[in-house]
Amino acid sequence: MDYTIIIVFLSFVMGVVSETEILCTTSYCTSYITEYGCNSLYGACRAMNSTYHGTYLPYPAACNCCDYCLQSLNEGEICVEGLPGMLPPAEMCGLGLYCTANENNPATCQQLVSHCTNAQDEYDERAANGTLGSMEVRPLCDGEGDFMPAHCIPGSICYCVSPYGDRIFGEIPYKNPWDVEQMTCECSLNAWKAQNTLDPNYTVHVARCLSNGLFDPLQCMNGPNGTCLCVDSFTGSPRIGISTVTVLELAEDSPTCFDPTIHTNGTYDTDCEEQYNTILAAIDSYVAEGNTNHGLALPSCQPDGRYARVQISGSKKICVDPSGNQIESYEAFTNSTAADIMDCNCARTRWLLKQAGVVELPSCCNFGNFEAWQWRRNETFCVDVNGDQIGREVPSQNVATLACYQTNIGDPCLV
Repeated sequence: MDYTIIIVFLSFVMGVVSETEILCTTSYCTSYITEYGCNSLYGACRAMNSTYHGTYLPYPAACNCCDYCLQSLNEGEICVEGLPGMLPPAEMCGLGLYCTANENNPATCQQLVSHCTNAQDEYDERAANGTLGSMEVRPLCDGEGDFMPAHCIPGSICYCVSPYGDRIFGEIPYKNPWDVEQMTCECSLNAWKAQNTLDPNYTVHVARCLSNGLFDPLQCMNGPNGTCLCVDSFTGSPRIGISTVTVLELAEDSPTCFDPTIHTNGTYDTDCEEQYNTILAAIDSYVAEGNTNHGLALPSCQPDGRYARVQISGSKKICVDPSGNQIESYEAFTNSTAADIMDCNCARTRWLLKQAGVVELPSCCNFGNFEAWQWRRNETFCVDVNGDQIGREVPSQNVATLACYQTNIGDPCLV
């Protein structure tokens, strides 16, 4: 579990805004090294190049006073699975590998098997047999076999994904390769873990994110009389040496991470959160009076505090931008089949790309989802719910040969 947000909130509550040494002091480690010494690092760990490398881990003794690194084994090399009571190992399978037993043979390092590695294998197989589309992107897996936190669609957007590859909050226009390098999505993942770990019947309070899935550098809690401090956008860790302020004291350069383009003087609540609190109070009042047919609908707010892409407006669901304004005319009646499958992914992608000055925009259904097939420069191809290409493109006149065309009986917005 990622405890970043817990640490951030404990820092608020306990006033911990500077590093404090309790037991593991510098003098303790100096004495420890003098008395016991540190083992030399293995050769591969000292080299740390493309051929010889290792994995640094906490030292198996109090306070982590020494460097500790295990040499990485390559695929197919003999490994030790390990048993309780065994001495600490000198080596371990490298990233993306795990130690697995072979019948009547020593255990060896083999490729991890996961949803992500399976997706990579499928991609590679289709690349080999010529059924891969030109804009399809090979899935990226981390050393644990999970999906990397950001996925990018060429010519479109980058969005955050869970370790299982499902889309979560966080997206930006994809303008250059550096975008995905900066998009660690740590705050989005923090929110996703909390929402998928805690009881869904309770309100889950998580750290405030930016639209790209990073941590908002300004974090506040405990309402209008609460405390605010600056954190690292990538890790969520409190920044040392920057004074805290109350919510009411928020203003430009107070604290230094206050950004007038996304923060508001004297309050940390966004428009969506203020509307949510106002309507919730009205609903509670109606219910207290015994009126449950009040017809009020709470807005849905994102982890960045702004409006989620699908909102209820009267008898309709509508697609909105982060400020809550309806995007073009994408909508559906709440009692319709279209409303049941409405995700507004296409509508929000069009909005993002327009903001970035992109002129080639995706085609959307009238309820804001991606049309099942898209057109680009005299070619057409199938896409999934996020706009990712599926399969090879064909000349536009051959659209009827696409698998998605046949599945949808010629209707790109079949409901």
